[in-house]
Amino acid sequence: ARRAEGGALRDETMSLRSGCPWGDRRLACPIVSGAGDRSRDDFRRSAEVVSSLSDDGRQVTLLNAHHNAHSADPQQFYEKLVKPIIDRIETGSWSG
Repeated sequence: ARRAEGGALRDETMSLRSGCPWGDRRLACPIVSGAGDRSRDDFRRSAEVVSSLSDDGRQVTLLNAHHNAHSADPQQFYEKLVKPIIDRIETGSWSG
C-alpha cells in the first residue's frame, strides 16, 4: 500500500514547485501568522507572506523565539497568535 502512495506523493511534491496552489486569490478569512525574532530569515518571510494573503491578516514577531516558539514560550505564543484570532472571530474586530 505504501508503494502505491509513492507516485501520488511524488506528483504532489512536484506540483508545489510549479507555483502557488491557489493562484493569486486572496483568502477571505482573518489570519495571524508569526515568527520568532531568532527564526531563520525564510521563516520570517513566510510569516509575512501568509499574513499578506488576507486583507484581514496580521503578522507578529515573537520575542526571543526560534522556530519552535510554541514550545519555548507557550504563554507568549498564546497571547500573540492564538488569543488575537479567537478574539477576532468572536468580536468581529482585532483587539489591541
